[in-house]
Amino acid sequence: KVENSINIVKKCLEVCLFQCFIVYLHRIYSSINFSLEMENNTENQWVDTYYRKLGKCGISEEAINALVEKYGDVINKASFSTKTDCGLAYDGSLIETALTKLTVYAVKLNNIYPEELRVDVNSIVKVCLLQHISKAVRTEKSTNEWRIKNLGEAYTYVKKTPAIGTGLHSIAMATECGIVFTPIEIEAMTSIDRDSNDDMQFKYHSDMLSSIVYQANQMVYVTAQKEAGLID
Repeated sequence: KVENSINIVKKCLEVCLFQCFIVYLHRIYSSINFSLEMENNTENQWVDTYYRKLGKCGISEEAINALVEKYGDVINKASFSTKTDCGLAYDGSLIETALTKLTVYAVKLNNIYPEELRVDVNSIVKVCLLQHISKAVRTEKSTNEWRIKNLGEAYTYVKKTPAIGTGLHSIAMATECGIVFTPIEIEAMTSIDRDSNDDMQFKYHSDMLSSIVYQANQMVYVTAQKEAGLID
């Protein structure tokens, strides 16, 4: 009887171990499959999130569809920076940087200020997501191997680019697709085109939205340079 009991216990243990092994294999498979899925869909997720965020900040579906139809292909692949030294120059970095850095920094800055000085979050998100879209048509991948290797210029400016700033050019692209801006949002959109030292109107009379967006842009580059070890 004792021997039979021991055999029964052994069989039960074998069954339990086998079941545990199957569960373990299933978890490994699921984990690998999930990782591969995330790896394959990361870029698409940024793109989907980008356009979804535009809709959440009040831009009409019709205008977003027009933006996607006219400029979607180039915006989705555009680079935020032209130089590789700070890690912001690669296909898709425009959308990723706007979403994960520029917008995040701007919203956090807004929350730091006293409540009476804070601005509408939807305007912050709208400006941050659209401010740099003209880089999609203003820049292209460089074919100059020497400048790529020695200067880190992975992207170069397209010839015959309009003699206007990045922010103003982005406004032109957005309004072409039916996106409407308030005067304050236009001021904030063009804040990256202006000199905060010499432009007295911008320096002393800008709206808080412009100040927040301008500071957030500076934070993007400073943070990137720190991460790249270019500054302490």
